[in-house]
Amino acid sequence: TGYNLGIGTTAPGNKLSISGGVGIGTTAPGSLFLSTAAPDGGMIIEGNVGIGTTSPVAALAIGSGQIAMPNGTASAPSYSFGAELGSGMYRVGTNTLGFATTGTQRVTIDANGTLNTSDIVAVRNSAEDIKIITLQNNSGDVAAGLNIDFRLRQNFGSYVILDSAYVDVGHEQDWISAGTTNSYLRFGTILAGVLGEKMRITSGGNVGIGTTAPGYKLEVYTGSASGWVVTADGTWRTDGIGSRPGNGAQSGDVQHERGIKLRSGAYGIHRSRC
Repeated sequence: TGYNLGIGTTAPGNKLSISGGVGIGTTAPGSLFLSTAAPDGGMIIEGNVGIGTTSPVAALAIGSGQIAMPNGTASAPSYSFGAELGSGMYRVGTNTLGFATTGTQRVTIDANGTLNTSDIVAVRNSAEDIKIITLQNNSGDVAAGLNIDFRLRQNFGSYVILDSAYVDVGHEQDWISAGTTNSYLRFGTILAGVLGEKMRITSGGNVGIGTTAPGYKLEVYTGSASGWVVTADGTWRTDGIGSRPGNGAQSGDVQHERGIKLRSGAYGIHRSRC
């Protein structure tokens, strides 16, 4: 009573003071943990550790209560895995969790349960680990936009993944005031290996097919005068003699008074009415 026990030290400051490492394990001959030196100031325990429980079923089992960890950061999250100390979970702020990989924040969950990402969400093919759908937000007051990109694998020749289609939302001009917040929606597909825009809806509600600046509610343009106007009674070639509507700015254009413009005859008309 009143004495301290020291192992490896001549000046124990506690009832039991040990200088060096501690190994705790079974008495089986050749036990790895009993024959391996613990690091200075550390401890090696063979078996499960229970806190608040006498029957730990895992390497570390907590019987009740909570575990309080430091906040951590994206570069050094509080919960990490193996040797990847820059990947894991940490506390971003009040009631907000963050998830990081390679030391960079990727996803956060706020107090309302809202999932926020760092600009990009990708759906991957698990077998080949490739991005097949990508959602990306190009942030900023100027030239901002939202992109959804689709990718397909070609089924001939060497292994190649091609951008096959996209849907974009963007600014029609710099958003520098409340009166300039105009946006567009456009759709693109791939043709002969070239990805390009095929249809656009402007902020004013005009729809353009084959044109990026439709001036009418519907404007269709093929870039040539070899299209067809299709009616309920058959086909009407716009380049035939005597069959050109001929009342547009270019030969073969049709412009309806209600705001439909058909450029180079590339449009289908149901029952001969616009």
